Amino acid sequence: MLEWMYSEASLSHQFNVLKHIFFIAVDEKEFPVGFSSCSIHNDDIHTYKLHKLYILPDRQYKGTGKILLEHAISCAVTNGAQKMMLQVNKKNKAVDFYKKNGFNIYEEDIFDIGNGFVMDDYLMEKKL
Repeated sequence: MLEWMYSEASLSHQFNVLKHIFFIAVDEKEFPVGFSSCSIHNDDIHTYKLHKLYILPDRQYKGTGKILLEHAISCAVTNGAQKMMLQVNKKNKAVDFYKKNGFNIYEEDIFDIGNGFVMDDYLMEKKL
């Protein structure tokens, strides 16, 4: 799954074709410690989707995720969005992080993403 979703070709497609906007957090030595991406959701210019937000395990709980989330939200607001949505696995500890940052669960579903993978997720949103 990592190769399928995070290969150089896949990330290039997300950036160049799907127009995902990426933010990369670096430490004091300019070493990447996390990243996020967002884009317009389903051609609805009033809704942005947070596609990814990942932080290296030893850098979690230090504010990096909040900063990356704030950059994605700021980007969405600047581009006229009125809400941001995301999908997160029901068992992911990030559910609490998103709740603390103003996101609410509005739906849950199991998504077949192909190649034998499914995602058992919450759909969350935040009014901007």
